[in-house]
Amino acid sequence: MREQVLVKAKKLYPHELQAVCDRVAYALKCLEADMLARKVELLQSGAGAEALSALEVELAQRRTMLLAALATFQQSNEPTVLAEGDFTRIAEIAQLRVHDGDRTFGLLSEVELLALQTPRGSLAPADLDPYLAQLFREAKIYDLGVGG
Repeated sequence: MREQVLVKAKKLYPHELQAVCDRVAYALKCLEADMLARKVELLQSGAGAEALSALEVELAQRRTMLLAALATFQQSNEPTVLAEGDFTRIAEIAQLRVHDGDRTFGLLSEVELLALQTPRGSLAPADLDPYLAQLFREAKIYDLGVGG
């Protein structure tokens, strides 16, 4: 078994959590760029202070949503027992899409989503499959009567 699986303290490996944090940070920058572009359009079209204020409110709301998503990911990364509603919240957040010009990306990969939805402990199904395969091979090597 790989050593990193044996010492895994959280549901995501450190590099996976860093990738999620980086994606959220990039999503925040995409949001800001989109809002600035929209603000320029409003100013060029002669929009009033009310329209600009509404745009600022929208930016604040969307920014708060992304920061709350990050907080949910970080909390869900702990190897504690998750409440049933947490699974739903993580799945909802995973459905969010961020637009960056001509491409769209999500905040979580499928592997990260499955790891964060691990109900208890820190080992996700992706960690267990190789582990179980190794146990099965060892059981056959030592003729423990597993698998014929």
